[in-house]
Amino acid sequence: MTLFFNSPKKVEFPPHFYFGLLTRAQWNETSNYHLHHHLRQFNA
Repeated sequence: MTLFFNSPKKVEFPPHFYFGLLTRAQWNETSNYHLHHHLRQFNA
């Protein structure tokens, strides 16, 4: 996660396997949702 959040702002992320091209903000939102899902899954 640190690498993602500290990456340069102009980095072009590869297309998501299901959603296709996402903006940096969309990648951030998706990553946060996925992390939150796993935290809930393990009651963390």
